[in-house]
Amino acid sequence: LTLHDLPQEASDGTGSPRRAAQLLAVRPDLTIVDIRGNVDTRLGRVKGLGRYAKGGGKEDLDAVVLAASGLARLGHSGAVTEFLDPSIVLPAPAQGALAVECRTADSRHGKLAKALARIDDRRTRLAATAERAVLSHLEAGCAAPIGALAQLKPVSGKSPQVLTLDVVVAAVDGSRTIREQVSVELPAEVDSALAAAHTLGVTAAEELLDDGAADVVDLKASGSTR
Repeated sequence: LTLHDLPQEASDGTGSPRRAAQLLAVRPDLTIVDIRGNVDTRLGRVKGLGRYAKGGGKEDLDAVVLAASGLARLGHSGAVTEFLDPSIVLPAPAQGALAVECRTADSRHGKLAKALARIDDRRTRLAATAERAVLSHLEAGCAAPIGALAQLKPVSGKSPQVLTLDVVVAAVDGSRTIREQVSVELPAEVDSALAAAHTLGVTAAEELLDDGAADVVDLKASGSTR
């Protein structure tokens, strides 16, 4: 079953307040169940999917929401009945981005800096920079129901590129959501492009605040001091 096909008051498992809030915004009738455990254990809680859990699953839920990448990595893509569109559920800021840490002194010059530069992905860095700037400017914690997704797109096939950022703040019960979309044409120079991406994230956060984000979710309880 898809999200819209689930019966009234269906039980839907997720361990993410962000996902829960956005799901309830679309289906306020759902009963959200907080779940924990590895992927197989979570899948085993869905009716008819108990075979995924070692020793059998509980099969006490109508659905669960999991990361598609994790399911694919474990060979469980066949269990997916719907890939949720970002218009329904936006991911967490910088979700899926991988980072390699090094000492500050080694980050700009030397062999290590050159080696890291070769594996640095420009699209991911720009997107993560903008998305993380949203969370940072809101001064919200990682458990706050805030989603952000930045996407880099060419401008009519030309070299200038536009970074588009979609953001959402949702009340934990799904009763109210605030969505914003902002874009910026990026300069070609790397550092300038990163600065523009960061500014884009700050702009999105300011628009959320101007539209009442602090009234929708308790940012202070999620880690904010603003």
